[in-house]
Amino acid sequence: MPLGLFGTAEYDEVTFRTRPGDISLFFSDGIPDAQNGVGFGIKRLKCVLESHAKGSADTILDAVFAAVNEFVGHVEAFDDQAVAVLKIKETTKEK
Repeated sequence: MPLGLFGTAEYDEVTFRTRPGDISLFFSDGIPDAQNGVGFGIKRLKCVLESHAKGSADTILDAVFAAVNEFVGHVEAFDDQAVAVLKIKETTKEK
């Protein structure tokens, strides 16, 4: 169910635990469906995430959009492309 599309929609609530360094990547279907004759796909998206996982959330976000834009070239997007990255910061202990 798309978020915000229907004013009376009900959504499930989910709770999950995270640890420092965990990354959650949320994206619309326009990202894996981006085309240049074939779709960008989840595999490519996973590779982008894995290769930039040590970077900040901003770095990961920029890398996703850069990879999609490079992949499609001059093909115009036919769907929205939205991405949100949540990265749990490492904790530092004071001495």
